[in-house]
Amino acid sequence: MKLHRNLVFAVVDALGFIFNEGEYADKVVQKVLKYDKRWGARDRGFIAETTYDMVRWKRLYSEIGEIKAPYTRPKLFRMFAVWAVLKGIKLPDWKQIEPTPERRIKGKFDELSKIRKYRESVPDWLDLLGEKALGDALWTKELAALNEQASVILRTNTLKTTKDKLRDNLTELGIYTDSIKGHPQALKLEQRANVFTTEAFDSGWFEVQDASSQLVAEALDVKPGQRVVDCCAGAGGKTLHLAALMENKGQLIAMDIYANKLKELQRRAKRAGAFNIEPRHISSTKVIKKLHEKADRVLIDAPCSGLGVLRRNPDAKWKLQESFLEKITQTQRDILQDYSKMVKDGGKMVYATCSILPQENSQQVAHFLKSEAGANFTLTREQKVYASKSGFDGFYIALLEKKVTTTQENTPKAKAVQLEAKTTETGTEVATVAVKKKTTKPKAAKAEATKATPEKAASKTPKAKTAETGTEVAAVGVKKTTTKPKAAKAEATKAAPEKAASKTPKAKTTTKAASKTAEDKTPKAKTTTKAASKTPKAKTTAKASPKTAVKTTTKAAPKTAAKTTKSKVSEEVVKKPATKVKKVTKE
Repeated sequence: MKLHRNLVFAVVDALGFIFNEGEYADKVVQKVLKYDKRWGARDRGFIAETTYDMVRWKRLYSEIGEIKAPYTRPKLFRMFAVWAVLKGIKLPDWKQIEPTPERRIKGKFDELSKIRKYRESVPDWLDLLGEKALGDALWTKELAALNEQASVILRTNTLKTTKDKLRDNLTELGIYTDSIKGHPQALKLEQRANVFTTEAFDSGWFEVQDASSQLVAEALDVKPGQRVVDCCAGAGGKTLHLAALMENKGQLIAMDIYANKLKELQRRAKRAGAFNIEPRHISSTKVIKKLHEKADRVLIDAPCSGLGVLRRNPDAKWKLQESFLEKITQTQRDILQDYSKMVKDGGKMVYATCSILPQENSQQVAHFLKSEAGANFTLTREQKVYASKSGFDGFYIALLEKKVTTTQENTPKAKAVQLEAKTTETGTEVATVAVKKKTTKPKAAKAEATKATPEKAASKTPKAKTAETGTEVAAVGVKKTTTKPKAAKAEATKAAPEKAASKTPKAKTTTKAASKTAEDKTPKAKTTTKAASKTPKAKTTAKASPKTAVKTTTKAAPKTAAKTTKSKVSEEVVKKPATKVKKVTKE
């Protein structure tokens, strides 16, 4: 490979911005690539890949070249020379590049490769932390996998097209892709290519998103029409995936503490054709409180160390500090406590990070479940994705479901039962449902009704229906029915209550009584009752059928501590008089 001066200089400039200014590698590469519009795809590729490679192996190359911060331009050129020798690239005779002892460089490389922290190029504290968290074997494998170059993975936007159509479209452009097992909408590029210049990208047919990242939205199990909240939406990679899974139906609230990221999300959503997204800037706690117990689904893609995506962001291991890890774990804990309150009963929540450290993942979930806020949640599924096993980014995904805390007393059926007054001693329940329209009896009618009150055992049937009021009442303890004289009958008829005096439903009777009240044209009434020693504390007035010359009025006995006794059931068939009685109602 022949090295071109302008390209090498661009790489050195980029390394200076990243190592000395602390800028993010992806932003720096974008800025440097704008230096010369004449650069083609190969030139641009060289700048980007070389920059990322030298950032990835910063500690190894620095140790071989005996370079320490600050990284001046002469030191950066020396580091570039180490990179070129190890890649087998012949160095040009430039004044910026010092004479390089190639044999010494290779020998030093072999020596340092036996030590993991140099071989995998990580800080001392991070190497010790990873080994303690994951164990020596897994941490060694994971570091090696995270130092590999990441593949380019696309996610098909099902709001615009299908995976097959997208594959065919890219194939026509000479960009070949493969499907990924277990990832229904993912396509992996066989070779790296600039897909952002394609018409398919401009039309919103796909997003660049790692396969592991695509698992997060799918784990939330969203349905069209639901209210879904993405708490840490950022620029919206997972938000757009949720919108596609919801088929643009329902409400998708995208929240973040950074307003500028939400603006980028809006731009991306417009290109993707996602119209059910509602961005909300978390400017205060009120934004969260307004949604308490109102969301069917909540996604917490929590801020984290980012150790699972070092392949894509190799500069993170040089920016990351041990003190930051302590702060971010507390932030994650606070977010779980606060944002989980938005989940309604029976709803689901996903807690996800792009980290592989247990203290950011499973330990956080365990702590949450033991807290008061997590008492009603259950961990239903947990995914630990490692780069060394999957070939993709490292991720953690936990699906939690909130239990239905609504008690029986709050259910519609239970509320109706609560309206019933229970008299357990007699085994009778009298309904006391609210009456829509209630009128008062005239005083004269009340006086006459009082005079017409029969004896305590005067009730003939345990369940006499008054057609005027639509109320059923239970009369217990009856052994023998008696008939009233005609005079008493007439007075009782006059004292009938008004038609709208009551509008209560049928009362429940738990006594083993079976009764059949005579209808308007039934000459006989057969009554079977099971006696009890106590009647409910309620005043009951029942109107007999037209052909029954009996007006039954029972008055509840006061509460006593008398025991409930069982008596033999008496059965009597009473023949009704043949003469018709004219029904008197009061308008």
